[in-house]
Amino acid sequence: MELNEKQIKKEILYNEEKLLRNEIRNDAKMITELTENNCIEISETGVQSIYQFGQTLKEIDGVLYITSDEPQLINLSEDCKLLIYIAVKVKKNTRSMINCSSIWKMKNEKWKAVFQQRTTR
Repeated sequence: MELNEKQIKKEILYNEEKLLRNEIRNDAKMITELTENNCIEISETGVQSIYQFGQTLKEIDGVLYITSDEPQLINLSEDCKLLIYIAVKVKKNTRSMINCSSIWKMKNEKWKAVFQQRTTR
């Protein structure tokens, strides 16, 4: 993997981790910085939401964190990437594995999420 690809992966993973934190999901300014207008999110329960600038994301019921050793970053185009990884959801001392994917698009020299999906394994 090229140095530039490693940097892109690192930046997208960093931003993805932010989107998994409820304190960020409740901050409309941060969500506007991290997501594109009309970003689609599908939760592990199958609920689909479309977000507009100025809105917040729905809270995740529990704590979700990336656990996979090697998340995959797939090149859809030069300015569009698909991130695939496994996360662990912790809720009331119960752990469950979640398959996650998101699509990130470069806009104004920043990577922004345009799609996120979580599926219980």
